[in-house]
Amino acid sequence: MPSPWVLRARTVLHSIEPRSGYTRLIKCNTLKLFKGGSTEVASVTLTQTDITLGYKDVQLSTALCSGSNSITATLTDLASNASGASAALQVSVD
Repeated sequence: MPSPWVLRARTVLHSIEPRSGYTRLIKCNTLKLFKGGSTEVASVTLTQTDITLGYKDVQLSTALCSGSNSITATLTDLASNASGASAALQVSVD
């Protein structure tokens, strides 16, 4: 069972791909998650296993606030080309 501050980033991976100009996700892309559009709460490197599974469990560096939280994501490739932000995913914390 993941800790309370782990997000399974399936939705943001599928949301960011068409908006970023990437034709497909590839290993070694860096996935960054942001709370409220500007506060980085996670940064991870995607592996081939993540791509095959279609999701990445991401340990957040900062706890989310109680209530609704807006999470967006970006991808950065090995050449440091960053995507635009994904559509926001609303996450509720009790």
